[in-house]
Amino acid sequence: MAHFNLVATKANLNSQQSADEASESITLTVDMEGREQLTVNEDYLLASPHIFKIYGKDKKEVEAKLAIRRKSDFTAKATKKGGIGKVYFVKEYENEIDLLYFSASVWFEVHIEDKQYENIYNNIINKNYISEIWLMVEGEDLTYGFAPDGSEKIWNRKNENKTLTISNFNISFSNTENIEEESEEERSGRIIESLFKEIGQMKLYLAIVAIAAAIQILNRFFG
Repeated sequence: MAHFNLVATKANLNSQQSADEASESITLTVDMEGREQLTVNEDYLLASPHIFKIYGKDKKEVEAKLAIRRKSDFTAKATKKGGIGKVYFVKEYENEIDLLYFSASVWFEVHIEDKQYENIYNNIINKNYISEIWLMVEGEDLTYGFAPDGSEKIWNRKNENKTLTISNFNISFSNTENIEEESEEERSGRIIESLFKEIGQMKLYLAIVAIAAAIQILNRFFG
């Protein structure tokens, strides 16, 4: 099980009234928050543009979408027992004849109750700022990397049709009148600062490991 923090960069509302309420959806274009990253099969990296520049030199960039849908009997059966949605990966597509190209993407899809859906929909209509998005994701192919703060996730897809299960989801809003929009420079500075903190944590972790190893060696000779 892994905790994902996301940042919304764009919202699309597909809410045409029809007999099938499950067709309604809210789609958010998202990035990973801060220094968080998801590596898929060692070849693809989902991360913010700043993190991708640092860690994605030998990887393909991945787009991410969060699809929020109304819950129904069909979607309840389609998701794993105990889950509220799924994560699936779509490889890039290129057609040289039609000159079409779609980059690889990760889709987070959640199915929620009507009341929660209406609350999210109304906040987006009112242009309220999305201050937080987080999901709990689980699956046997999902593991953590070496980052001590858990910001690095790895998804080794053994089966191309395999998906991950979303067990929990939350989205929070703030009124735009009470929050100043973060500039690109401010965001870059915040991420760089967090990277230095991570480097410091890693150095501390390595120092502790080295001390523990030294103590074991001394115990062997003098214990």
